[in-house]
Amino acid sequence: MSDDGECMPLHRSVPLQKSVEQWLSRLQESVAETIRMDTGIVECKNDRKGLNTASKRFALLIQKIPAVLSRLQWKTPAQPVLIIHKLRLEGVLAFAAFLRENFDALCSRRREITQKDFDWRRCFRVYQQTSPSGSESKSSDSSVMSSSSYSEPIRMQVMDDIFSYGNEFYGIHQTLCITSTTEKCFLSIWLALSFKRPVLVQGNATSFARFLGRFVATFECSQHVDTSAVCMFTIGLVSDGCWGIFNNIHTLTVNVLSPLSEYITLISDALRTNNSAAT
Repeated sequence: MSDDGECMPLHRSVPLQKSVEQWLSRLQESVAETIRMDTGIVECKNDRKGLNTASKRFALLIQKIPAVLSRLQWKTPAQPVLIIHKLRLEGVLAFAAFLRENFDALCSRRREITQKDFDWRRCFRVYQQTSPSGSESKSSDSSVMSSSSYSEPIRMQVMDDIFSYGNEFYGIHQTLCITSTTEKCFLSIWLALSFKRPVLVQGNATSFARFLGRFVATFECSQHVDTSAVCMFTIGLVSDGCWGIFNNIHTLTVNVLSPLSEYITLISDALRTNNSAAT
């Protein structure tokens, strides 16, 4: 509350804790986050008249990429475009087209933007943790994000759910570009994981983990896999706390799939109830 009596509700409530220092620290984070979000919405409202001009300038920034791809060289023939560079440029161009569509949709809207709009809340938003040194905060995926002078954690947020960025290095391989279709798939996976439920994915299953910088352990399934191997892999995932993928899970036999389903159900129930053990 300001001196003039104006009130600003917090976007994220802060429950009372035994430690006053931790409570004040998390309250400071919530206040800073609320101010940043409100400031961003106000800037969008004030700059609404200039959005159409910004869309044209955005198109001018990416118009040189197709020319480079068609010539397969940078400035001179002595500077050819390598295959890895070509893949990166194609990914940037596809992602730029997706951003331009969202930008044009935003420009065409007649009503004002608020923090409760679904078009805003469904976007993949990146926030940098600004908690004081030595404090810790917990995300919706039950991972602890510590803030210190040596690390500045980054969190990804969609709707009201938060996932911490994993900083896992996946090399220079091309990743799945975000388009309208992949955004819907990512959003569906995000909502399922936020409810602590397993996900059945058809296609490039590791793309979402690459997007969040998370390490993923992959288990290749086949009809020759026995029950002990699957159970040991599942126990290892729980002990390490990382994500796991059962590739070609449909090839497992019934005698293996049945105990695996029971293990996954127990783990999911324990995560939803915040239990430290699954029995």
